[in-house]
Amino acid sequence: MEDKNKARYEGVQFSVYDILEKQFSQARKGYDSDEVNDFLDKIIEDYQVYNQKNRCTGTKN
Repeated sequence: MEDKNKARYEGVQFSVYDILEKQFSQARKGYDSDEVNDFLDKIIEDYQVYNQKNRCTGTKN
């Protein structure tokens, strides 16, 4: 089983789990948390598509 805390590919800093579980501190004049979460969800989807395509082609990055 893949370690959820490690990125799957060499040179990749974050796994899907890292992005999903990232917590940011609250700031008085911070970003809209819903907007940030929606964007991170889209990044996770991209990672999942990328990982799936690499598994199908056997590419290792």
